[in-house]
Amino acid sequence: MKYLKSLAVVLLSLVIFGRCKYDKLSTCDTSEVKYGTNIKPILQNNCYTCHAQSNHVADGGGYNLEVFDSLKKFVDDGRLLKAVNWSDPSNVSAMPKGGAKLPECDLSKIEKWITAGAPEN
Repeated sequence: MKYLKSLAVVLLSLVIFGRCKYDKLSTCDTSEVKYGTNIKPILQNNCYTCHAQSNHVADGGGYNLEVFDSLKKFVDDGRLLKAVNWSDPSNVSAMPKGGAKLPECDLSKIEKWITAGAPEN
């Protein structure tokens, strides 16, 4: 029994201290978020399957996120942020559809970019 308690303490310590070490290494840098460097890759990896120029009408509800002017309209009316944050399911579908919510770091980068005016940089 004493062995099990010791093992539990060691495992718990590894989880706690391992987590802290990992958290320090995995910081999310949103200091200089740019469309081409940060936002476009997020969209390519998570959105273009349905919302690219070649298939946006049939599969993506008519939203083409591959063309910047089309993306900007979706950003300006607030739908992109609501969709990826899953914040208004009565008006905007949670995206990516059928997938997991985007990582918090990606969401932070998108929000920072939008707050900066969503420039095409």
